[in-house]
Amino acid sequence: MRILASIISFLALILIAGCTIIPVGESAQSDLPLLLFNSTQVSAIVIEDDWVGYSPVAPIEAHFRLQKSNDGFDGEAFFSVGGFSTSTLTDTVSIHIPQAEALQFLDSLAQTPVKKSIYRPAISHTDDYPAITITLKLPDDLVVFHTESQGAEHIPWQVTVQGNSYVIYTADVAHALNALDPFLARSIQQDMLDSLWKEFKKK
Repeated sequence: MRILASIISFLALILIAGCTIIPVGESAQSDLPLLLFNSTQVSAIVIEDDWVGYSPVAPIEAHFRLQKSNDGFDGEAFFSVGGFSTSTLTDTVSIHIPQAEALQFLDSLAQTPVKKSIYRPAISHTDDYPAITITLKLPDDLVVFHTESQGAEHIPWQVTVQGNSYVIYTADVAHALNALDPFLARSIQQDMLDSLWKEFKKK
C-alpha cells in the first residue's frame, strides 16, 4: 500500500508541475514517420551559439552564416567575447564546410527522433544560460532547432518544422553540431577567451 501511495503521489506531483514523462527507450522513437526535411534542399545554414552567465568573459557569442556552394557550404564565423567585466573582443573569419561533412550534419538533423510535447528547457542551476539556434533554409520552410537547456548536450531541444513544434530528448543535435567544430574556426574564439582571462587576472 505504501508503494502504491508513493506512486500516486509522484504522478500527482508530475501533473501539478506540468512535467513530461518520457518512458525509457521511447526518446529514440519518433512521433513523425518521415524525415524532418530533405537534406539536399537546404540552401543556407545559420548557427547561433550564445552563452550568458556569471563570468568575466561573458557574454560569449559564436554566429555562423553559410550558403550552399558547389563543394559544400561557405560563409563567415562571427565571434564576440566579454563586455560585462572586461573589454569586448570580436572577430570575423571565412569558413567552409566540405560537402560530405555538411550532408552528414544535415542528414543527422533530418533523422533526429522527435516527440509531440511542450518544450521546457532543463535548467538545474543559476548563472549558466546557453541559447543555441540552428536555422535551415529550404525552398518552402525554415526548420529551426533551438535549446536553452544546460548540460554538455543541452537536452531537451525544440524543433519547428512546417509551423509545428516538437521536442527532442536525444543527443543527436548536439553530436551533429560537435562534428562540425573542425570547420567552424572555434579555436579563434578560444584564443580570444584566453586573452580576456589574462586581462582580467591582471586587474
